Amino acid sequence: MKNKIVLIIILLLVLVRLAMAFPAFDHPERFRVVDSDQYVDLASTLLKTGEYHGTLYPYPEINLIRPPVYPLFLALNIFLFSDVRWASLVQVLLTFLNAFVIYRIGSDLDQRKAGVAAVLLYLLSVNGAFEALQIMTETLTSTWVLLAFWGLVRHQVTHQRRWFVFSGAMMGMGALARPILFPLLLGWSALLLLLEINWKPRVKLSKTAAGNALLFAMSGMVFILPWQVRNYRVHGQFTLSDVSRVTIENYMMANVVAEVNGISRNEAVALIDAQPDPASYRIQFIKAHLPIFFKVQSRGIIRTFVAVSYPSWAEEMTGIRPPSTGVIQNFKLDTASLVELLKSNLWLWLGITALAISAVMYVMGAVSVWHFFTRYRQEPIFPLVVVTVITTAYLMLSPLGQGDARFRVPVEPLLALLAGLWFYTPVYPDEYTKINWKENNVKHSR
Repeated sequence: MKNKIVLIIILLLVLVRLAMAFPAFDHPERFRVVDSDQYVDLASTLLKTGEYHGTLYPYPEINLIRPPVYPLFLALNIFLFSDVRWASLVQVLLTFLNAFVIYRIGSDLDQRKAGVAAVLLYLLSVNGAFEALQIMTETLTSTWVLLAFWGLVRHQVTHQRRWFVFSGAMMGMGALARPILFPLLLGWSALLLLLEINWKPRVKLSKTAAGNALLFAMSGMVFILPWQVRNYRVHGQFTLSDVSRVTIENYMMANVVAEVNGISRNEAVALIDAQPDPASYRIQFIKAHLPIFFKVQSRGIIRTFVAVSYPSWAEEMTGIRPPSTGVIQNFKLDTASLVELLKSNLWLWLGITALAISAVMYVMGAVSVWHFFTRYRQEPIFPLVVVTVITTAYLMLSPLGQGDARFRVPVEPLLALLAGLWFYTPVYPDEYTKINWKENNVKHSR
């Protein structure tokens, strides 16, 4: 009976997500932002000319900022369906693929209950459901990250090295969709080494472990290195993308200038560029306004963690943008205004629901991580938990002041997996684990 109820709930959540795609067909313009238009322009130009460059924007180096995987994804949608709006539906289908892979991970680890719980939490994510409709990279990136992680899980289960090749390749493709994943390719390689080191009685690393880490890294670099060479030949920069510099200078720093001067971000960018030495001006300005700098960065981090953007969700679905509470923007809670909004704004209730689901996911995930770091360190999947925690923290914190609800999307499958581990059944009984842990600590202290 319980299995049937869970299956019915999952099917209902799937139907809800499919139904949400209809507005994206009727009003596709609502699901595109400036970045979306850049990706669509690159995809359209690629189909028309066979060349990778933009045509709609005054800066000619947009192809240096935007790596090719997401434009190729959009180009494939345009080629198959004659309209980019279909990408919204395809991305919804990708969330179902993610749900299936999450279940497979639970099944592969012999933790079916944890896998099913993770699937439910993932499909319940309001933020993930809405952001899948946006013509943006995050949902596709979540699939690459999850497939890369699944590769590590499969190696844990089968001990076949080909899964390191698969995992590295998926991370490489992910980095070509969102360059922020590139450090993860290197970071996971380092973790694969560190977690395989035998620290007692002396530090020792097997050649097999070192070979596995190298195999993982090279499998990703097979995709990344050619694009870096291409950028060097075309733009004179041996880099995957210039997007990090643009984000730091024109967003993270420019937002501080905008905040202090009470102007828009675009006006702040123009003000900075008009200085004799823009780089020096940015640094000196930040030094002079450190409290505002930290406030702006904190606000972005909170936006990513909370992942509630109900005014944007409402505008996408209805074309009308409701008022916001302004809590995160101003760090103030006006109780009277909040009560009035609750009376008149049903979308705010959806935001509160999304916040409640996120809170449940965070609490379950935090308890699961606590258990693994205090009671289950001898468990076979402990290294996978470490990788998941570090990956989630990195991807959610790295956007800093530019943080937004959509930046949580790439890690929502991993968040759901951590929460699902609330139902983890230890391979070793607790008492055995505690005894081993004590013995190891005693030996180490000697």
